[in-house]
Amino acid sequence: MKFRGVKVFALPGSDILAEKVCFHLDQTLPIAFKPEGGLTLTRPDIFSFDNENVMAQIDNVRGYFVVVIHTQCPPLHDRLFSLFALLDAIQNSNAADLLLAFPYMPYARSDRKDKPRISVMSKVMAEFLNNVLGVRRVMLLDPHDSHVKHYFKPSADEISSIYLYADFIKSLIATQLAGDTERIMLAFSDASAAKRFSKLTELLPDLKHDYIDKYRKDHKGTLELQKEILCKGKIIIMVDDEVCSGNTAIQDAESLKTNGAEKIIMIAPHAPLAKIGLTSEQIMIRIKDSPIDQIIITDTIPAEEKLKFSNKFQVISVAKLMALAIQQTILDESVTKLHDFSYAEQCKTGNYPVIKLD
Repeated sequence: MKFRGVKVFALPGSDILAEKVCFHLDQTLPIAFKPEGGLTLTRPDIFSFDNENVMAQIDNVRGYFVVVIHTQCPPLHDRLFSLFALLDAIQNSNAADLLLAFPYMPYARSDRKDKPRISVMSKVMAEFLNNVLGVRRVMLLDPHDSHVKHYFKPSADEISSIYLYADFIKSLIATQLAGDTERIMLAFSDASAAKRFSKLTELLPDLKHDYIDKYRKDHKGTLELQKEILCKGKIIIMVDDEVCSGNTAIQDAESLKTNGAEKIIMIAPHAPLAKIGLTSEQIMIRIKDSPIDQIIITDTIPAEEKLKFSNKFQVISVAKLMALAIQQTILDESVTKLHDFSYAEQCKTGNYPVIKLD
């Protein structure tokens, strides 16, 4: 089969980030891998019939290395079945290879059996993609827990935005604090977050750090604090993997403020910004009225419409990072290199939000 180049697909919702990834990928991908006229995002045709069944129809992919970028966004299950239809159409069309890249994997938080008789949907997702749809190359960005990648066979590649955040914090210290690291402290949302983002303490060795010791009393997110962080007069960088309803982050921030935190900046790669029973505006107003001063997220989940309700949010793009990781995969080179800080320098956006520390 003649190799014809690379094609990138994305469904509505996922196409916002995918457009940016395509732009960066087109800048660096060798000419032999790009279609004539350059690399552009392809949007498949998804048809919904009267009985609500869906069908996908795609452009010719015979001989192409196909990349599908898919992130969690509402309506989640409509998007998922459209993704399954798209992947099936690709597998039926003699593509040379296929990579499924998840900026934020649907059901990533349903990752373990921690209660009796419950489902583990991230494992089901992985097995369905592998065994039914024949997907063999999968990429995850900042999964809720690293062990999720082992549900895929072979294991999925994992990349992280942690280098972007480390560079953002370094820039903040240099530009706003004249290099004074004593004023800043890292506060991980819990022990799991401290472990998940432990690389951050290696990249920022001069910063003090601690984690907020708490446990969830029920599946509704009711929290019980076990200990408090001593943070009087400190600028706190709260670290977690996502901001959903904001409830956990707000409770953490209230605890930190009670203990004397001067300012609270939260960083979290993913921002679903959703809660059953609340509108986007209600969620954003709660966060706006909270002790959190700034929240720095990435663009793994489309949030433009929600962010218009609050000026506390600033966005760092992961498009360049994803493009580099996708290129490594296409060229059959190591994605693990992106976990080396010197190599990850290439992933920087160089366009970090300006935070006022007055």
